[in-house]
Amino acid sequence: MNWWKRRSEQLNAEIQEHIELETQQNISAGMSPGEARHAALRKFGNVTLAREESRELWGLLWLDRLWQDLRYAVRGFVRNPGFTAVAFLSLVLA
Repeated sequence: MNWWKRRSEQLNAEIQEHIELETQQNISAGMSPGEARHAALRKFGNVTLAREESRELWGLLWLDRLWQDLRYAVRGFVRNPGFTAVAFLSLVLA
């Protein structure tokens, strides 16, 4: 998972660098800093969507989703220990 985390951090840094570069270009064009940042974000589009589309191209998105599902299941088991015990005993006895 270190590879995945490192790639995600690199992707986030690249997106921020792109937005900062566009912001600087807008400031050079005469916009105020706040207006320039807003225009850069608007031009870039949905940051979350760009991240997800980039991750899909990596080819291991299924592994990330599996990891998310496993963490969700463990949290559910921790929140409901009675259900967890009954489910575990049922599987052991079967």
